[in-house]
Amino acid sequence: MDGPSPVRVPICLLSPHPLVLDELRRMVSLPGARIDSHTIDLRFDAFELPRIDAGSVCVVDGAAPPHVVEALITAILSEVVGVKILVLESEFGEPEGCALLAMGVKGFIRYADANAQLSRALTALAEGGFWAPRALVDRFLESKTGEAGARHLGGSLVSRREKDVLEAVVQNLTNEEIAVRLHISERTVKFHVSNLRAKFHVGRRTDLLLLAHRHQPSVH
Repeated sequence: MDGPSPVRVPICLLSPHPLVLDELRRMVSLPGARIDSHTIDLRFDAFELPRIDAGSVCVVDGAAPPHVVEALITAILSEVVGVKILVLESEFGEPEGCALLAMGVKGFIRYADANAQLSRALTALAEGGFWAPRALVDRFLESKTGEAGARHLGGSLVSRREKDVLEAVVQNLTNEEIAVRLHISERTVKFHVSNLRAKFHVGRRTDLLLLAHRHQPSVH
């Protein structure tokens, strides 16, 4: 049986509890992964962040009030280029979870599910995907696009060429890579991406990607 795919991006674990960090390291079973872990004080809104490499997948222990967790995530996103954040929590309420998705968080795992899901979630984020409860993603997308827009994804509302572009966006390809694959200009790719964002009433490419992932198995 094949093992987990190698993860070639750094993994950073952040928690206020050293024992939790030890347990998280034990749970991560990914060949070739470089894992750094740091104890961080979540009692205050001002954080002295440890060194986090650009492009890392960062696991944040959400054992703090929501506004403190949001402040920490804001600090990470503002200081670390290309970071992908996964949040651990006992349970994800809709208001807090939707707020974190809007900020740019890419993944969520309950503590109870961490042992079974953490390695797979890290792999999904490292490959440019998402890992989030489907009910939470659905609620977020309803707030961003409305049910009408979500129901038409992949249907007649989207042209054949827009479907091709959307599939490439889901695979996390750059505009240049999409242009090469589809034998069109990069300017044309930008035009199609802009049209897709307008059709589904989303402002960012990330929101478009999340919308598409609503229909993909990587969102569970």
